[in-house]
Amino acid sequence: MEEIIKKLIEEKSQVDTRRIKLHLFLESEKVSTVSAKQLSLLNIQSSIMNSYSQVLLERLQDLMSEHKQ
Repeated sequence: MEEIIKKLIEEKSQVDTRRIKLHLFLESEKVSTVSAKQLSLLNIQSSIMNSYSQVLLERLQDLMSEHKQ
């Protein structure tokens, strides 16, 4: 169980790092260098990454509460 928790923590950290970098890009002036189609896809990607991060968090919380019992 602890190995699963460790892997999920690492995965969430990696996803959050990428998610933050994407968010910063979307808020920067550099965003004007991409096409409208790419911008649309990046926004979709950002939304999915946010959802994925939330799912990982909920899995971690669930596993950690089970682990305490």
